[in-house]
Amino acid sequence: MFTFEEYTKKVVNELEKQLAGENCQVHVHEKMKNNGILQTGIIVQQEGENVCPIVYLEPFYLKYKYENGTVSDAVNSICSILEESFLENIENISVSEFKNWNKIKSQIYIKLINADLNQKLLENVPYRKVMDLAEVYYLKIDIKNDGDENMNYGSILITNAHMKIWNVSEEELYECAWSNTKAEQTELVNMAEIVKGTGQVLDHDDIEMYVLTNSRRVFGAVKMLDEDILSKIADKMKDDLLLLPSSINEIIILEAENKECEDLAKMVDDVNGTFVSQDEILSYHVYRFDRHSRKLSIAA
Repeated sequence: MFTFEEYTKKVVNELEKQLAGENCQVHVHEKMKNNGILQTGIIVQQEGENVCPIVYLEPFYLKYKYENGTVSDAVNSICSILEESFLENIENISVSEFKNWNKIKSQIYIKLINADLNQKLLENVPYRKVMDLAEVYYLKIDIKNDGDENMNYGSILITNAHMKIWNVSEEELYECAWSNTKAEQTELVNMAEIVKGTGQVLDHDDIEMYVLTNSRRVFGAVKMLDEDILSKIADKMKDDLLLLPSSINEIIILEAENKECEDLAKMVDDVNGTFVSQDEILSYHVYRFDRHSRKLSIAA
C-alpha cells in the first residue's frame, strides 16, 4: 500500500500522462484550511488562465486505503471535476482586477473563525479579535455554470500580502468588508420548520430556536456580530438571547430565560464532535446577547 506521499506522486504522474498535449501544468499545493487543517491539493493550470481549480486528494486516498479505490479511479474522477470546473464562468475576477482595490472592494466580506484553532493562519492575515473568535476577510467569487441559473460561490482569504498590493489599511479594509457583510441579506429560520422538512422530531419542541445565517448560507455565522439584527430578535422574544455556534456558516438562537448555559455548552461540544466537519467548527462556547446593553459576551 502506498503512503500518502507516494500516492500523491502516482496521481500526479498519471494526470500528467492523461493531460499530455492539453497545454496545462499539474502542481501539488499544500493549503492551510480553517482550524489548522493542512490539505494537499492538485492544481491544473491551463495556459492563459488566471484562475485555476484545486482538487484535494485526502478523500481519494481514503477511498484507496479503505475501499479498494485505485489511482486510476482517482485520476478519472479528478479529470471529471476539472472538466466541469473549466466549463464554469468565473464572473467577477481577473488578475488585473484583483490588483485594483477599487475594482474588487465591493466583493470583500468578513467571516468568523476560531482564534485559538487558527493561530498559525492568523500570523499571515489581517484580522480582528472578538472574544474567542477572529474576524478575517475574504474575496467572494461568483461562479455561474453554463445552462444553470443558480450561482455558486468561491472565496479567497485576504492576506497581509494582498493589503500591500492594494496599499490599504486594515481600518479601510474592515469598513469596506463590514459594510458589504452587513448589507448582505439575512436569513432567520425557525428550527422547527427545518426539522419538520426532514421528518425528524426536536428533542425539545417546546423551546423556540432559530437559525441565523446569510442568504448564501456560507460563512453566515458572522451575522452574530450585527447588533441591529440581534436587537430586533431580542425585542421580538422580549428577552436576552443565547447564541449557539452551529458552524462557521450559521448560528442557533434561543431566548435566555430558564436556560442552563453549561448544559448548552456541553451540547455544542457534542455536536462539534459528532456532526460538524472539523474545518467548519466555529467555537465550543455559548454566547449571550444582552437586550438592553446590546453587548455580546461568552456565557459558558
